[in-house]
Amino acid sequence: MEPVVTLASQAGIALALAVTVWGACLAAPPCKSYSSKRLGYSVCYPASWFLLDPGIDPADIVNFPPERRVKAVIIPENGALVTVVGPQEGVTSVADWVRHDLRGRAPRTQRTIEISCSRLFPLEVIETSQSELAVAPFLVSVNDYFVVDGRLFLARLLYWEGDPAARNYIGVLHQVIRTMRVTGGR
Repeated sequence: MEPVVTLASQAGIALALAVTVWGACLAAPPCKSYSSKRLGYSVCYPASWFLLDPGIDPADIVNFPPERRVKAVIIPENGALVTVVGPQEGVTSVADWVRHDLRGRAPRTQRTIEISCSRLFPLEVIETSQSELAVAPFLVSVNDYFVVDGRLFLARLLYWEGDPAARNYIGVLHQVIRTMRVTGGR
């Protein structure tokens, strides 16, 4: 005898699946958390990463011990930095912010992506990347612009071009965004 699937049982299956997926998102690898009192948000980042200078708000999150920072550049070879900031005065939308940051320059890449797991609906993110230095070796900047609870944010990743761990760094950037919670602030 074939099992009968009713609308009620389909809803129950969908709810169980949603709870399972939500639980999987919460069961991320061990992480540390950071809260910006000034900007009013909190995020999680990999337990193997560090706050570059815990006294600065917002803090830079790096994949190397702070004592390895390089003067003037900060990021050593095979190093990466993630920071989350709010908009500059007068920026009122993600599109305005992207235009402002690009200042008429064409980015290496620009795409719209969806980052899911942290909310009921996926978060739409405009992601750009460009070189930050005019002479090789190039510092790559991946900039993810998004809105959480009506507030604009930019999560920025910096790393050296050609770094074999670049994909992992982008995964960490997306993890930080995925775990973002607005806690107050401006």
